[in-house]
Formats: sequence, structure tokens, C-alpha cells
Amino acid sequence: MSAGRSKPRPKSCAAACPARQHRFDLAQIKDMLSEVCLSFDGFYVPAEMLTKYRSMFRDDRNATNLDCWKQFEARYPETFASM
Repeated sequence: MSAGRSKPRPKSCAAACPARQHRFDLAQIKDMLSEVCLSFDGFYVPAEMLTKYRSMFRDDRNATNLDCWKQFEARYPETFASM
């Protein structure tokens, strides 16, 4: 490191790189995961919501079927409102 003046640095990364948000629907998430050969391991959701989901989709034991989650969200539109 030289004894000369150093370059000014931003106080945080957030100051240097303003965040951009984008909302994805479940079909888009499914497609993106497929494109990069990743699997969906589930959502962190309240237990009551998971119980409702499992009562609707008994065959999806791990609650990882994004097509089923899309149907669930259509029936319960507030499912992902806080995400």
C-alpha cells in the first residue's frame, strides 16, 4: 500500500449499488431453476399455511411442487404477500 492518498470509498455497498427489486411469479421461478439445473427445496411458511397446503395437495409430501403452490396461491392470494 502506498503512502499516497487512497481512493474514496462509499460508506456501504448499498450506497454504491442501489438495489433493484423484481417480483417473480411461481412459473418464472420454476423456469429459472430448471434453466440452471437447480431444484426447489421448499418455502419457509407458517405451519398453518403448510397444513392448508398439505390438505389440498396430499401427494406433494415435501411441499416442493411449484405448480401446486401456484394453484394454492390462486386460492389464497395473500400467501406470498410478505415476500
